[in-house]
Formats: sequence, structure tokens, C-alpha cells
Amino acid sequence: MESIIPEVLEIEYSFQDQGGHNTLKLVEGRLFFFSEAHSRLSEKNEYLTMVSAPERDDWILFWKSLNQAGVWDWEDDYRPEPGVTRDGNVWDVKIKRGNQYVQTRAWCLEPETHNEFFLALKNLAGVDVSLPYVYLSQKLSEI
Repeated sequence: MESIIPEVLEIEYSFQDQGGHNTLKLVEGRLFFFSEAHSRLSEKNEYLTMVSAPERDDWILFWKSLNQAGVWDWEDDYRPEPGVTRDGNVWDVKIKRGNQYVQTRAWCLEPETHNEFFLALKNLAGVDVSLPYVYLSQKLSEI
């Protein structure tokens, strides 16, 4: 029987306009999230961390959402044609569970179902990895 928890889950999300980056990584069944502000925003290093341990039902819903979004069929690389300059965020996804595997890098262009993927990830981890530090820190201060 295939494990509900993947062998690999790593997400890196870098913000071109605001700077900074987010990382979500699975380590020993727990999701570790790290968000760092760009150093030009402040004179000190600012970051947020969060750890979550999704329940079995959360994982089941996550896999169902990924299947519906066709994530396993994503291309390896999404980027503009050579010579085309675009501003945008850069993100990497690496997920392996049994015989299902996706490794994708998106730079300014994205797969059609990227919104569904990031929503599924938010539901699983409890944090939106596609939001920069400045927004995440504001949300936390409102709690």
C-alpha cells in the first residue's frame, strides 16, 4: 500500500518585485515553512517560520486536488521564449509519492492549473506560499 505522506515535497517561491522568498519542505512527516523578507525592506533580517503536521484526511484531499489539477502532467520548465523579457515570480516544485513525480520550475510563465495547486498546498500546510513576507507578517499581526 502506498504511503499517504510523500517521499519528497519541496516548494521554493521567490518574489521578483518585493524580493524575498518562501520555502516549504516536508521533513519527517512535518511541513516546515520559512518566509524571508528581502534585505532592502529593512535593516535587519526578518523572517517567519511555521511548522504543521497535516492529518491523514488533509493528505487525501491534497492528492485528490493535485490529480484533478493535472499536476503530474506539468512540464519541467515554464519560462518565456529566449529574448522575451518578463517580470514575475520564480518558483520550483518537487513532489514524489510512489510512482507519481513532478519537478517543475516556473519563471514568469505558469501552468494553467497553478492556482488550483497553490490552493491545495495552502489547505494542506495552512499557509499561502505564494504570498511574500510583507503580506504574511501583516496577516499574523491581525490575529
